[in-house]
Amino acid sequence: MMNIDDAKWRDLAKDLRKAQGDDAKFERIFLIDDFTASGTTFIRNVDGEWKGKLERFNRLILSARDHLLEYFPIIENYNLNIHHYISSDQARVNLDERLSDAFASWDDKSFGSYTITESLRLPASVKLSQAQDGPILGLCDTYYDHALYLRLEKHCKEAKQDTMKFGYADCALPVVLDHNTPNNSISLLWAETVGEKGAHVMRPLFFRRDRHG
Repeated sequence: MMNIDDAKWRDLAKDLRKAQGDDAKFERIFLIDDFTASGTTFIRNVDGEWKGKLERFNRLILSARDHLLEYFPIIENYNLNIHHYISSDQARVNLDERLSDAFASWDDKSFGSYTITESLRLPASVKLSQAQDGPILGLCDTYYDHALYLRLEKHCKEAKQDTMKFGYADCALPVVLDHNTPNNSISLLWAETVGEKGAHVMRPLFFRRDRHG
């Protein structure tokens, strides 16, 4: 959960000190998520400003530390452990680069060290390519409604893309998860549009629960 109220922080501090002593504090934080395809949702730099899940979590930590004072149960410069159950190769490469940049340049970061792990790292070859998957990518070109991009334009521009044919951040994945279909997969799998102004109506082969628009 990304939102932790004061009562929960105090309960954590109380339970830890009861078990380990009055000065005890947590030294590690684990951030765990199910899937990452581009790494963009977790951390990105937009015009010199850090954004994403990690930035929101960092603000949460700093705010709680400032007003809970001695009741805040986490040490300064804690060790941050970032774990995804499934990660694409593209996401892992991006996370390595962005976390390295953030660690060097992020002035108000709350963590002092970090590790990145995943249970399953999809190989780079999973991403569809013109050489091996030309017919499928051709269908992505033909059966596409640009309204999909316009609906997600803000996020797409941050990812420096001008189409959603191949999914968010142009990941071009053929991936479907049991609980949802990532928008990083090709749009043929999950997109749903009404086909205005003569555009193709897009109907999902696999339903997507959409959080972005």
